[in-house]
Amino acid sequence: MASMDPEIAKTQEERKKMEQQLASLTSVTFDTNLYGENNPFEGYEQSIPVNNEEENFNAMDSKVAWKLASYTAPKSILKDMPRGVDEDKSMGFKKPSRIIDRKDEYRWRRLNRVISPERHYAFASGDKTPDVSVRTYAMFGLSDLERKEKKLRDMEEALKREKEDTLRLIDKKKKEGEEEERKASAGGEEKERKPAANAVS
Repeated sequence: MASMDPEIAKTQEERKKMEQQLASLTSVTFDTNLYGENNPFEGYEQSIPVNNEEENFNAMDSKVAWKLASYTAPKSILKDMPRGVDEDKSMGFKKPSRIIDRKDEYRWRRLNRVISPERHYAFASGDKTPDVSVRTYAMFGLSDLERKEKKLRDMEEALKREKEDTLRLIDKKKKEGEEEERKASAGGEEKERKPAANAVS
């Protein structure tokens, strides 16, 4: 046992050295080789200010500020003092304070939208035959399909009309060109005849 005591003492000393190397900060340990032997948070702010203003620790400063804040001028002077809000109103730079005032024509158009009629679920009444006046999803789908088909037919008709107009204009220009050629050729023949007639006389 006597031989064990020096070994135990030696291991205990080694443990103490290891514990000294690892410093303890409220049950959190950190490596002294990396962070140094002092507090690792040294040099950092420990608290964050609530607002951006600097704290006023001087009692005299707070008393002076309190007195200045409570000081008021006579009513006659206060009435004559220009105020920022009134200046903005007089200059016409005031932004509208109500939401309704900020609406422009584009945003008002949503109130004039055509809203589709109310649709009902066909099987809501169970086994009963639905009312004829009730418009179901299928009916709405058909009417929507019919509306799209009508739009396509109208577009096709417009294309046909445009094609016919274009062909009519082409024919008209051809006829005008032919007439000009005839006039030019007829005018050329008359010019050829006139000098010949002058030569005969």
